[in-house]
Amino acid sequence: MAGLAAYGTTLSKGTGTPVAIANVTSIEGPGFSTEMLDVTAHDSADGYRERVPSFLDVGEITLRLNWDPSDTSHVGTGSLHAAWEAKTADTYTITFTDSGDTALSGQAYVSAISPSAPYDGKLEASVTLAPTGEWTFA
Repeated sequence: MAGLAAYGTTLSKGTGTPVAIANVTSIEGPGFSTEMLDVTAHDSADGYRERVPSFLDVGEITLRLNWDPSDTSHVGTGSLHAAWEAKTADTYTITFTDSGDTALSGQAYVSAISPSAPYDGKLEASVTLAPTGEWTFA
């Protein structure tokens, strides 16, 4: 099977009538990992370290945006900035470009918003989502 183009991947916030986050140029993450607990003991076989899996971690999601402070998905009621300010977890959904429009969704907090305005470039922002709980593919 050939690879898929990422162009057209979307990010939305909320349920029911979700808000599409505008001008997303890059979505990195989440990075799924498992915390491993060291259970090595004095009587571990042949002196090898022993581990068992513990908590699952969804990691962080980093977004790059063409920042538009007048866009209501960036700043204003129901926006990323409003979610950051309110310290509320919201449902976020990443919809991929495969033939089934596979979606990955779960709860996350906006933990950082960092706009930048270089003199020789575009308005841009980096946004970090901190997932909490289980994220699922559908």
